[in-house]
Amino acid sequence: MMIKLLGDTTVIFLFAIFTALGGLVKLPFLPNHVFTMQIFFPLLAGAFLGRDRGALSQIVFLVIGILAIPYYNIIAAGMPAPAMGASPTFARVGLKIGYLLGYVAAAYLVGTVFEEKKLRDLASIILTMLAGVTLIYLTGLLIFLVVFRFDLNILFYRWSLPFVALDALKATIAGFIYWRTTSIYRSFFSNPVK
Repeated sequence: MMIKLLGDTTVIFLFAIFTALGGLVKLPFLPNHVFTMQIFFPLLAGAFLGRDRGALSQIVFLVIGILAIPYYNIIAAGMPAPAMGASPTFARVGLKIGYLLGYVAAAYLVGTVFEEKKLRDLASIILTMLAGVTLIYLTGLLIFLVVFRFDLNILFYRWSLPFVALDALKATIAGFIYWRTTSIYRSFFSNPVK
C-alpha cells in the first residue's frame, strides 16, 4: 500500500513538473504568440496515469503555479485584462486560466477513454488525444467568452485558428509517444492504465 502511494505520488508530481517544463520550451510563432511543448503533458498524463491521477497531476501543476512558483506567462502582450492588478493570482495566471483548467479536463477525458476503452491501436489513441486538445480549446475559449467577454471573431481568428494545426500535430505526436512507450512505462510502474 505504501509503495503504491509512493509510486502514485511520484508519477503525479513528475507529470506536474513535465507540464511546467513544457511551458518553458518557447519558440516565437506569431506576433504576441509563442509555441510551447506544454500541451503534450496533460494528454500524456491522462493516457499514462488514468483519469484521476492524470487530472490530479494537472491540478498539482496549477496549484504550484498559483501558490508557489510563478511559471505561467504573466499576461499575453496586446491583450486587454479587465482585472489586471486585482490580485497576485491573476497576475500569475492571467488570461490563460481557461486553457490551464482545460489541462485538467483534458487529462481527465483522455484518462477516462483510455481506462474504459483499453486503447491499443494508434488511430484510436490519436483521436483521443485530439479530443483532449479540443477540450482544452473549448475550455479556454469559454472562459474568454464568459469571464473576459472577448469577441468571438477575435478569439477564433487570433487566439485559436493560428494554433489548431500545430496543436493537432502535437496531439498526434503525443499519441505516437504513448503508443511506442506504454510497455516501457508499464515495466516501471505497476498500475498504469491497463
